[in-house]
Amino acid sequence: KEFIDSFLTFENTYKMFKKKVNGVNIWHYIRFNIYYSLLAQLDIYNVLINSSIVVNNKKKNFPDMIKAWTIGNQLFMRHREVLIIPHERKYKDENGFYRCIYTDLIDKSIHQSHYILDGISVFGEYTPQKSNNVIYSKLDYFEKKENRRNPYFACKVKEFESAIVEPIEKFFHIQISLQIKKQWKQILDNYLYKRRFLIKYYNFILNKVKPKAIMVVVSYSFNRMVLCEVAKRKKIPVIELQHGEMGKTVLPYCFPKKMEIPSFPDFIFTFSNNEYIDKLPISKDRAIPVGFPELEKYVRKSAQGKNSHKTILFISQGQMEIAKMARELAERTTEEYKIIYKLHPKEYGNWEKSMGEYLKHSNIKVVGDYDHTIYQYLSEADWVVGAYSTALFEATVFPTKIAIIKSSMSSSVQKLVYSNHAIFVSGIEELINAIKKDVKMDNPTNEYFVTKSIEKIQFNLSRIEKWYAKKRNDH
Repeated sequence: KEFIDSFLTFENTYKMFKKKVNGVNIWHYIRFNIYYSLLAQLDIYNVLINSSIVVNNKKKNFPDMIKAWTIGNQLFMRHREVLIIPHERKYKDENGFYRCIYTDLIDKSIHQSHYILDGISVFGEYTPQKSNNVIYSKLDYFEKKENRRNPYFACKVKEFESAIVEPIEKFFHIQISLQIKKQWKQILDNYLYKRRFLIKYYNFILNKVKPKAIMVVVSYSFNRMVLCEVAKRKKIPVIELQHGEMGKTVLPYCFPKKMEIPSFPDFIFTFSNNEYIDKLPISKDRAIPVGFPELEKYVRKSAQGKNSHKTILFISQGQMEIAKMARELAERTTEEYKIIYKLHPKEYGNWEKSMGEYLKHSNIKVVGDYDHTIYQYLSEADWVVGAYSTALFEATVFPTKIAIIKSSMSSSVQKLVYSNHAIFVSGIEELINAIKKDVKMDNPTNEYFVTKSIEKIQFNLSRIEKWYAKKRNDH
């Protein structure tokens, strides 16, 4: 039995979604943090390589500053039909402009007038961006104003422990340390502190733009959850664009039952009919398969062919075992093989310290920047090796072979093996033998990504807009 099943039973047994602190329903905000904290504490799963995010602190040049002050200024926003919230992480195109791989092609293609609300993230601020629909989100004024009018007072320890800690300790028969309790409370206080001015901010934005629909990537990040709440009060539909795996062990898409979650989107545009949607809080017909435009673009490019080297692409996912296997392969193969090690973005800043002893080799090219997307490397690879990354599914649209390193986390990608789109390997010997034998697989396939994605997104976006317009009695 997966731990997530016990966690969902716990949520239902103790009615956690009804728990309040400072008069606010708080569980939907903090459940992800607590779930992953418990996984580590119970030694069920713990990332072996510490994250280190590379922050992009490049200053705006003068033309970008003019753009931010004028057409990109949130004070000058007016009505647009759609508001798009992109991924916090961006990549450079061939002309040096930053772009969101999940929303850029939508921005260029949909018929509706729209804005892209973007701002400073944990990855920094991405400038320049080419689109004239970008609005630079600024929160400082709203935070200062709310602090003057309504200072935040930290929630009481007893109230917090009664609502969160005690039910967890009782159900899981564990004792939460004082340090972990403090961490959880600090996270919650930060959320409650931010929630006050974010509600004011998103009311300001939605009152100016009056969108008929909102499209968002990563709806479970805190700011986007608050946006979702505000939008629902105004009967504006929120559509999440799938950006990663939606599996049985992915908590943001698993709930104990169908229920009304204020912070959860009204619809999800999924990659395909293959996504796990049984435990969504919304009805299954609101998970609509539309595909992934960016991936389709690279499928067309890959038809141009590959070079003479046999390219082995390793997808890092915070596990040292992957780095060790890449090193072993590099030491046992000739120059005929080109080995690329694609870091996870959270490893860009510390890979040399955490994995350098394995990856510093003349036949290993380490990729850790925002100049190229992973799809370029997937399209060029003969073999893709990983543990449980979403990229393993994305690799199936290309004529490539896929090897999954068997681990406790591989259950989320095992269906690739059962459908003959990948194989399991338990070590370097099995990987080398599979490469030499050129094991047959049924790739490429459209099983995990439907085609004609832009057409499907346009059609379903328009359909949802019209449906909600009737619900609001728009004229």
